[in-house]
Amino acid sequence: MKAGVSAPLVIHHFSSKAGLRTACDAYVAEQFRRTKTESVRRGHMPRNVAHEAIAANRHLVKYLTRAFMDGGATIDALFDQLVEDSLVYTSEAEELGLVYPSRNPRHRAVVILLQSFGSLILHRQMERHLGVSLLDDEPDPAGLDAYMAAVLELYTQPMMNAEAFAELMNERTDR
Repeated sequence: MKAGVSAPLVIHHFSSKAGLRTACDAYVAEQFRRTKTESVRRGHMPRNVAHEAIAANRHLVKYLTRAFMDGGATIDALFDQLVEDSLVYTSEAEELGLVYPSRNPRHRAVVILLQSFGSLILHRQMERHLGVSLLDDEPDPAGLDAYMAAVLELYTQPMMNAEAFAELMNERTDR
């Protein structure tokens, strides 16, 4: 085994390989939640903190990327936990005035996670077009800045004008 332990030791501690996977998933979800919660409680995230957080948690990001690509019921449970955790720290961010409230916080959380992890799964395309992959052991800071600037623009600057949005939402609700 890559971890340097025997199969009987895994079975002794986790009952099965699936039990080990469940324990790993729980650990990753907790670390992800902790990092996000600490960022919210900081009240802001200077660029160097974001770079450090990505570097410090790269192993978790790689694990999550592989896990989502593998799929399955245990991964569904992991994603569900990430959604639930996101609702908690995003609510705290709302209370602190860092993010705006949402009409549907759960849907917003799901879409943000889908977009975030989708970009990781498409890391090769990110590297081709932005010059950085978040899965690289030492990503280029300039490429990372370009990626983060684009993401933050999407989150802070409206892309669609208010009239087009209202029209789209009215057409959707009339059906």
